[in-house]
Amino acid sequence: MKRLLIKYSSEISLKGLNRGSFENLLIHNIKKAIGNSANVIKDYGRMYIDIDGDSDDEVSEMVKKICKVFGVLSVGVADVVEKDIIKIGECASAQLKCMPDVKTFKVVTKRGDKKFPLNSMQISSKVGAIVLDNVPSIKVDIHNPELIINVEVRDNAYVYLKEYKAQAGMPYRSAGKGILLLSGGIDSPVAGYMMAKRGLEIVAVYYHSHPY
Repeated sequence: MKRLLIKYSSEISLKGLNRGSFENLLIHNIKKAIGNSANVIKDYGRMYIDIDGDSDDEVSEMVKKICKVFGVLSVGVADVVEKDIIKIGECASAQLKCMPDVKTFKVVTKRGDKKFPLNSMQISSKVGAIVLDNVPSIKVDIHNPELIINVEVRDNAYVYLKEYKAQAGMPYRSAGKGILLLSGGIDSPVAGYMMAKRGLEIVAVYYHSHPY
């Protein structure tokens, strides 16, 4: 199974009792960007979208649209496997075999499920060892790797190589509404972008002044 793994701004996690309303607004904005029929699954600090039936082009277009949504920190295209260290390692190996030009790697693990018997460092070490056994042409470089294998252990295990950076900030329309005066220069649209990134809904007003 494949899923889009969406990380959102850590600032949303600090909103206490209002956190749910910020998350729901972010889900609304994501659905508006990619289509209201999308099923966005909410988890602690993450959101998921199942993409099993979508083509590579459709997934790529979806990632581009989600990365433009304010409040989204990053998007990863992940393979979902059982929480079994052998299966995680084999999944990572299979992904790496599709990238024969890569010579060095490291494994970065985040363990959301604290009941999993191995800690993050142990998971990274064991997954790395399995990859080295299955892909003998590659080496470990923890300081300057060409590629990072991301592993997250939560309800399932998620393995992904590419993480696409997004806009971050706060969900659009989470901070009220403001008027933006556009005069034709560069300063006002940049200011509008920065305000929108902080969650302010923008009402743009343009005026044209003739030269003296």
